[in-house]
This record gives sequence, structure tokens and C-alpha cells, in this order.
Amino acid sequence: MQSVGILPSTTSGAVTYPVVVAVTGDPDGLYDGVAVTAKIVYERRTNVLTVPSAAVTTADGVSTVKTLDASGTAVATTVTVGETVGNVTEILTGIAEGDEVVVVTFTPGSGNSGSTTDRQSGGSGGFPSGGPPSGGMTQGNGSNGG
Repeated sequence: MQSVGILPSTTSGAVTYPVVVAVTGDPDGLYDGVAVTAKIVYERRTNVLTVPSAAVTTADGVSTVKTLDASGTAVATTVTVGETVGNVTEILTGIAEGDEVVVVTFTPGSGNSGSTTDRQSGGSGGFPSGGPPSGGMTQGNGSNGG
């Protein structure tokens, strides 16, 4: 997107803003007044370390994930989080690709007493911050199952 107008116009009660879109790729057959279907990607990032959002706990402004130490014991590790998209959260600092992260998941059952613990490795991949424009999220080559 090249620019979004500041002043809106109103038609039949709907507010619209003028938008100028920079077209990439092959614009053959694209003419003024022709209807098109387009996806707008307003930011794309690659090599992003992500973990399942369920693995992140934040209290008093401090985010942590449980990682496994050399003896296999779960320890709280302070992390700096970035963007959250869908069910994954970007980790900026605190853990590295390949670290094992503990994710507690709850399985509904009789009496709601069922729970399981999954171990997942943090992986690098790409995700568009802010979420994809048309539902769903594509996860890159991360090893975190996303």
C-alpha cells in the first residue's frame, strides 16, 4: 500500500478512505475501472522465532516460558515477546531455536480434570505481523508444529 487518505467520504452511511496501492508483479490486463481481488500484505518478516502462545505466561509485565534444562526439569525462562498472530507468539530474546519449550494443554473430559504436557522446540520461520488479511496464518519452516 502506497498511501491511505486522511479525509474520509461517506456513501450510503459507509465511510471510505481513498487508498493508493502499488501493484507488484505482472499488471497486464489491469485497467482503470476494472474490478480486482487483491491481498494486501502490509508487513512481511522472515526468520522469526515463534512458540505456541499457550507457552507464554505474562505477569506484572514480565513474560516467561517454561524450558527444559539439561536434566529435563522445567524452568521458567524470561523472554521478550514481539508480535502475536493466531496461536503463535514471536520471541525476541530469552530462548533460541531448538530450545525445548513446555506447553501445557487442557483436554476437556469428565470433570474437566484431563491435562497433558507437550514438549516443543522453538523454531524459526516467517509470519506476517498483524495477521494475514484473508484468514489463517502461514507458518514458515519452523519446527514448532505451526
